[in-house]
Amino acid sequence: MKMETAIHAEADGVVAEVTVKPGDQIDAKDLLVRFE
Repeated sequence: MKMETAIHAEADGVVAEVTVKPGDQIDAKDLLVRFE
């Protein structure tokens, strides 16, 4: 099953790292992205 979720930010930023990969199962409070 493919899903897409839009993420809206209140300020500009740069993604430093995506901490998950396709197929990973995540929990509600898991960190998905790190920003600079």
